Amino acid sequence: MSCKKDDDDDKFSQLTPTEHKSNMEDDAVEVFAKMDAVKDLSAIDIVIELVNRLDSYEGPAYYSSSLKSVASLKDGKSSVVKLVYTEEEEFSSFKNTFTEESGIYTFNTETNSWEKTEESTTELTFKFKSDAGEDVVASLTNFKTTTVNNPDIYNNQEDMLSSAKMTLAADGEVLINFDFSASYDAKGLPTSIKETLIIEDYKLSAEFVYNSSVISVEQSWKYKDENIFSYFFENKGQFTYDNLDGGEIDPTQGGFLQSNVARITIGNYKFEGTANWKAFNDKMKGVSEDNIASEKEFYEFMAKALNESVNLKLRYNNNNEIIAASEFYAFEDDADYYYEEDGYWNVNMRMKFADDSSMDESYFDNSFSELIQDVNDFFAYFEEKLQQE
Repeated sequence: MSCKKDDDDDKFSQLTPTEHKSNMEDDAVEVFAKMDAVKDLSAIDIVIELVNRLDSYEGPAYYSSSLKSVASLKDGKSSVVKLVYTEEEEFSSFKNTFTEESGIYTFNTETNSWEKTEESTTELTFKFKSDAGEDVVASLTNFKTTTVNNPDIYNNQEDMLSSAKMTLAADGEVLINFDFSASYDAKGLPTSIKETLIIEDYKLSAEFVYNSSVISVEQSWKYKDENIFSYFFENKGQFTYDNLDGGEIDPTQGGFLQSNVARITIGNYKFEGTANWKAFNDKMKGVSEDNIASEKEFYEFMAKALNESVNLKLRYNNNNEIIAASEFYAFEDDADYYYEEDGYWNVNMRMKFADDSSMDESYFDNSFSELIQDVNDFFAYFEEKLQQE
């Protein structure tokens, strides 16, 4: 195995695979409950009321869209607040739009419309009486932009959001707090993006970091400081503008991407991995037809190189004990659709428990699979946004 049971003081749990599965099922139920409870927060109901009233106000898309993504949690939809836009139809000019729309607005129930009741150059605020009789104030402040000029990326759109703060309070009590900050390099690429959203006892935070040698993404969702889920991905390599503009990344080719670190935590379970692609590529450079006698020997060599360069583990988050660790192995697939008379050799990976048994697909029951899918849906927008940046 790529992770021996006494390497680096890593301790394998002595529970059986059946006991691990039972624990995982129980933990999935708890995580589901915490995620589902978001729909019942009073703050979400107030946001929905505000969103409905904003339908009659033709204001900045970045304001109403942000609130709509929070309101969607009421329907069980996992979403990150949408505040940054680069699409031409949504983008317009952040600076000009905020300058034109800033002020304090009050909802007039008689005319069913918003009226600007006070001028302001530093805030965009909406005040209204909720259905429950609460005095609601929603404000967008600390609004700043950065001028960038790279037509290859932004189609000559120069204003990029660098900071913003959004709050929603009812009868003076702050129920929602959202902070955003970003910085950009000379090419207009984001070097840092940070978002923090607090909805009552829930906290969602996200951070993206980029420079010429590191790209990382981190996100977490907590309930009263208890982890619901989080992830962290870090890539090290040569991430110059020209390299990034060249297309897809193949970690097994060249020196562009040198290493990866990944960590995904759901409830009390943590999947973590490291990959040293430079070390792997260096090992594979020495392989040729002159020193490899057969296809079988080649893939056995590759599996050995992967085990020495890539390490994946599934752990308990509370005590860090290992549930299962990765093992790469060469195998012969003798399926009929291959042309080779003697079959086809390749490399596969399995996760192995302390007793050397392997984890298969049936290990994860439907409830846990649904949880993974819900988490994936939650991350979908955030990942899509980063790809657009």
